[in-house]
Amino acid sequence: MIDAQERKVGIDTYLLLNPPLDLNYALERVDEWNALGSKFGRTGSEALVARALAIVDGFSTESRDNPAVFDRLTREFATFTREEVQFLLAKALQTALPELVYVTEAIQDRDALPATRGEARRRIQAANRVTFVDYAERLAVPLWRKQSTGLPTDLQGFARRGSLTPILERLRDNPRVHIVHNADDILTTRQSIRRLEQALGPRLAVFPYGGHLGNLWYPDNKDYMLRIFGAASTSVRAVEGQRAAYTGN
Repeated sequence: MIDAQERKVGIDTYLLLNPPLDLNYALERVDEWNALGSKFGRTGSEALVARALAIVDGFSTESRDNPAVFDRLTREFATFTREEVQFLLAKALQTALPELVYVTEAIQDRDALPATRGEARRRIQAANRVTFVDYAERLAVPLWRKQSTGLPTDLQGFARRGSLTPILERLRDNPRVHIVHNADDILTTRQSIRRLEQALGPRLAVFPYGGHLGNLWYPDNKDYMLRIFGAASTSVRAVEGQRAAYTGN
């Protein structure tokens, strides 16, 4: 929306992949699943992560374009319970959070002496206990509050400003914006996807499966994205068929 008003960058085509309409819902869900670690205990949680990493490492040299590889990977992860998978997803999403906390604190504390390697490591380790909601409340919102004038400065306002909901109606009339989503995205509700369909119409493609960014390797997804950017596409009909199947559910 900013670029549409100021045209300082001049981007012709935007493609958003699995964007959450409600950022606060997404953050709270990740934190809720991460909290399952207390149920499994420290030892149990570490064992789950190690077991999952061993599975992923076993497929690290396999082709990411081969559906058979992902079928085998799916069977391997099918041995986890639903709550275990939720916990693992949350841990994966939070991988970058400690470094993000450290860098944000360093930027805000520019007058402090540079941290030694040991001090930096200690601060990053301490940030491992920070949740996404903690980060938003303790670091992101205060920083935004300093830079904002006349705008909401609490967590709800912050999350709303970082979500698609406030600009959804403006996206309706913006032909440059396209979105690819999955019906089973863990960070977005079905109702939110319905709202996207109403606003964007044919500029939204909804695939029935894929979770959050889990099906970018599918040939149909690749072809659809190439089509958006004007490149050659070989299986657009398959994409349209999947979208029709989802709409009919």
